[in-house]
Amino acid sequence: MSGWWRCLDKPAHNLLAAGLLILCALPGHAEMPWSETGADGEPVLQLYFFRSLACPYCNAARPEVAAIVRQRPWLRLHDLEITEHPENVALYQTMAHDLGREAASVPALLFCGEMQLGWGEGASEHLAQRLDACHAR
Repeated sequence: MSGWWRCLDKPAHNLLAAGLLILCALPGHAEMPWSETGADGEPVLQLYFFRSLACPYCNAARPEVAAIVRQRPWLRLHDLEITEHPENVALYQTMAHDLGREAASVPALLFCGEMQLGWGEGASEHLAQRLDACHAR
């Protein structure tokens, strides 16, 4: 063996391995449920929208994101405000980490294993296209 693992004896290896398995089983480290089964048996995609009250881009995005969701009955919006809800900050950090990304800015839209940051010209169309492509898979 090479690296820091050499420092550990067999019981320590087993303990470390068990700890890693437990961490992987925790809800924050499990695969995110990007879709759920709806009442009709069809998949319902989950769209997580992280936003701040003080963010003008978030405020601009919010009605456009809502319009996209209204046009797609197979889509469920999780509108998660982070300024007054630290639990939403923790969820954002966990979800971004699970995607190999950093929770560094808002607005952030997470769906189908993807993360879209920011909002501006063309963002609404891009989001709708990515959601439609995910739904078609």
